[in-house]
Amino acid sequence: MQTSCSCSPALQSCSLSASTVGMPRNKMIMEVQMAIFTNMLGMFLFLLLLLYDYVVINNSKKQE
Repeated sequence: MQTSCSCSPALQSCSLSASTVGMPRNKMIMEVQMAIFTNMLGMFLFLLLLLYDYVVINNSKKQE
C-alpha cells in the first residue's frame, strides 16, 4: 500500500495517496455523461408533469 507523507518522517504522520484509492482527485464529468444526465433529468421531469396533470384531472372529476 502506498502512502505519501505530508510532513517530516520524524513525526510519522502519513496519509493515503489518491492512487491507492483508485480514483483521481480531479476527475471531471465528460460531455457525453452530462448530456445523458440532462436528458434523463428532462424525461423524468416531463413524466412527473404528466403524472401531475393526470392526478389533477381525475381528482377534479370526482369532486363534481
